[in-house]
Amino acid sequence: MRIHFNPGQALPYILVMILVLVISWTMILNISKMLTDRMTLQIAADNAALSAATNQARTLNLLAKTNEMIARTLYDGSFLLPVLGLGAVHPVGLMGIGGGGYASCVIAPLIPQCIMDNVSCEASTLDVILGVRACSFGTRPFFMQRISAGATAMRAQVDALITFQENIVARVGPWETARVSEEVGRRHNKDIKVITTHPLLAGVEEAGVDLGDLNEISGMHFRALGLQRNKTKNNEILINYYGAEHIGFSIPPNPFVPACHLHFVFPYKLPGKGGQKAWYYADANTFHRKKLTIKATLAANAHANKGFPILGKWTGIEWPKITTLASAAYYNKAQNAPGPGFIVKQKPYRGENIRENIDAYRDSKDDGWYAQLVPVGYILQH
Repeated sequence: MRIHFNPGQALPYILVMILVLVISWTMILNISKMLTDRMTLQIAADNAALSAATNQARTLNLLAKTNEMIARTLYDGSFLLPVLGLGAVHPVGLMGIGGGGYASCVIAPLIPQCIMDNVSCEASTLDVILGVRACSFGTRPFFMQRISAGATAMRAQVDALITFQENIVARVGPWETARVSEEVGRRHNKDIKVITTHPLLAGVEEAGVDLGDLNEISGMHFRALGLQRNKTKNNEILINYYGAEHIGFSIPPNPFVPACHLHFVFPYKLPGKGGQKAWYYADANTFHRKKLTIKATLAANAHANKGFPILGKWTGIEWPKITTLASAAYYNKAQNAPGPGFIVKQKPYRGENIRENIDAYRDSKDDGWYAQLVPVGYILQH
């Protein structure tokens, strides 16, 4: 029997195997690229969400501290003094009374804020005490002097703190939330687009529309904090500041005979506008929901996808756009505070009690605000 050799019989099988191997190889490379991008995108979304929530928590911590400083200024005349309620006076007809002998005087305020605890009328104990200068030069038949240095300083401190709280902390802090989420996404991949969304922003799905628009971005993220400024209707005056008018007379009314004298302190309203705003309240309808969601996207035509899919033109495969979601919540672990750092109120956001704002911060300051990742579909109830 003769054996016939037919060269090339295995060639078709080898070519088919090579084709299968090439297709398998391209599939492995394409799928591994998609999985790698998917994992990178998810990590970027997680980190961006946690960073944004952390910045929101820090903003709330600073807002709560500034809130307490405003309340302490109105309660004690300055946020640098101990919380005793003796540095500020609630003037009601008569602020203080005193008297003394020759070249001496003792004056005491009548109603300090620790008794009244009402922000509608504010005066400084310092203005009452400084009245001793009016009657320390010997006996005089009659004297009158107005002092307002303490009340003026109190008003200046409150206005400066409110300006700092509104125009710096409440604007730059939420704006930084949007910026830091964008920056964290770019650190993972410069082609990743990060958008921050808040479930509390009715009718607004994408909060990170224009990172260059400070008013738009900071306003959206600030509304998500659930805070409202304590103020009156129609820009009415919430805080009236009063100086101290010192009036005294000698008994007997003879400047040449050493005698005693009586000293009365009456309030008079300081010129200029009073305060129309005070501290922040927590909106009872939205404050307890502290969650934000990051939507991270890598476009199909991104620079990082150049050359993919491999053999896409030959096989007709189109590279997909990859999108991932991640959510984070910022919370406060304090259990005893009426609202962590803030008093929770319904509309209208008005109130005159001062001390409760100081206590709200002090009850929660040891825990402070924190951030953690949460499931995307989880509705956080603080």
